Amino acid sequence: MASAKERVLTALTKLNQGTDAVETMTIAEALDLSRSVTSHYLSQLLTENKVQKLTGRPVRWQLVQAAPAPIPEPALQLHAFAEIIGANGSQIDNIRKCIAAVKYPNGGLNMLLTGKSGVGKTFLAHTIYDYARDTKVIAADAPFKVLNCADYANNPELLSSVLFGYVKGAFTGANTNKEGLIQVADGGYLLLDEIHRLSGENQEKLFTFMDTGHFRPIGENRRDSTAQVRIILATTEDPNTVLLDTFQRRVPVSVHITSYADRPLDERLAFIRTLFHGEAQRFNSQLQVAPEVLQMLAALRPVGNVGRLKNLIKVACARAFTRQTDQHPEQMGITLEDFEGEGLTVHADELVITAPMTIPVEMATPGAVTETGGDAAAIQQFLTDQAHPTAADSRLMVQTLEAQHAHDPIRQTILHTLHERLYTRIVRHRFGLKSTAEYEPIFFRLYAERVTVSPDQLRHLQREAAANFPRSLHVADQFYAALPVLNQASHDLLAALLACCISELVDEKIPLRCLMVAHGSRTATSIQSVVNQLCGTYLVDAIDMPIDTTIDQIIGEAKRIVDSFDTSNGFILLVDMGSLS
Repeated sequence: MASAKERVLTALTKLNQGTDAVETMTIAEALDLSRSVTSHYLSQLLTENKVQKLTGRPVRWQLVQAAPAPIPEPALQLHAFAEIIGANGSQIDNIRKCIAAVKYPNGGLNMLLTGKSGVGKTFLAHTIYDYARDTKVIAADAPFKVLNCADYANNPELLSSVLFGYVKGAFTGANTNKEGLIQVADGGYLLLDEIHRLSGENQEKLFTFMDTGHFRPIGENRRDSTAQVRIILATTEDPNTVLLDTFQRRVPVSVHITSYADRPLDERLAFIRTLFHGEAQRFNSQLQVAPEVLQMLAALRPVGNVGRLKNLIKVACARAFTRQTDQHPEQMGITLEDFEGEGLTVHADELVITAPMTIPVEMATPGAVTETGGDAAAIQQFLTDQAHPTAADSRLMVQTLEAQHAHDPIRQTILHTLHERLYTRIVRHRFGLKSTAEYEPIFFRLYAERVTVSPDQLRHLQREAAANFPRSLHVADQFYAALPVLNQASHDLLAALLACCISELVDEKIPLRCLMVAHGSRTATSIQSVVNQLCGTYLVDAIDMPIDTTIDQIIGEAKRIVDSFDTSNGFILLVDMGSLS
């Protein structure tokens, strides 16, 4: 039999079909209930976000209309951009800008590429040109010309002649007419690298051409020349300090390329794999890259970014080759010894890679991060259909996705090894949830695919998890805090989903929170792991106190964790005082 509250909701649903809103008394009369009882149940339904109350008197009620299913964006046709590492990851917004600039009617939009030396500005410019040809925006034989402004930084007049050309007699030695790069690039692209070395006068000449498509070669005083050129500018400097304001206004699209060290881990590993693959083909030999090499390169902060990384890998492979007795080895091993003497600087963050990377001579080009979109669509549809999903609903949805992927190979094996190790150490051992192993593979796939939902859907799921499964959410948060972030929105979504999945194994009714603080690099967390595993559920939290950690640091960390707890029912703090005064 339906409860009184459900009967109120059913009555409102029927009555709401014939009118915009229904008064409390109308619902009460339809159910033969008192006004006060009906109002009581309507207030509960309001709290559950199933009905909404309109302002004014008398009070009127409406059903909360289910949000329309989100219309998925059409799949982005990447063409040449598919070769860019991060095309479906950290660089997706940049690529959307580039595509918009290429497709803009009547000649496209001029673009400015910024980023440190070696991040790939020239490569991106070539890719933009290839994309324009692939999509037939420009002719297949359209030109692509490059001018490095630094080559002429001390001679702006010579640069001007190279750029705009000159006529016979314009200056001593000008014995014939000479076309400039702007004329030569007509119908195609012109890349001006190191644009910050372009003089103010030449910037003014260039933006006049950008505005009108007209220019005059040096020495020409009567007649304008015309050309239709798509211009790409590139600089390592802050454009606000090196370019004229009037010049910047002519360049509506700005793309900043992220440095190697600031890319997500999967993209750094993709760079490493791609560069080693080039060497495997050059030496016609399979490469076996040691885990400690991968760990070092993934944590590297190379001054020259990908350009420097490429050179380091070239030299390392050359050194490895010199150790071979066979001039045509089937496999070469790459070790840390091959990188000695380079004075490399790495991240201070702890990053442990335990699996080697095998690079065959022939393999699929390691391009952009894979993104299927199917899992994201399934989760998004689930959150649209289930306005108030229960933990069981969420678990079933995740388990359904896992079943769909049961026979799919996991491709990013090194990243998966890291994910699996941290999941086992934190979720299964430290918090004692041994029976959650089944969830690790699917959560890795969602993590590697950067699965996201709309901001509203994410906020709703986070609120549900925080309100109903705070202890489970704490476990999930601790795991994702240790895992390298590929996409922050995806990280947040997966933490909330994981909390729903493991909530059946976490006793959310335990009234007290317990925090243990002990000396040693892993003393407290080791004790925490033993206690939680013996009890078969999550009971205690822990903070390790390495000997070189200050008291203020420990106090700050303890406060941060305690602030995330509900301590209204009590709190236990266990402290190993040791030698503390």
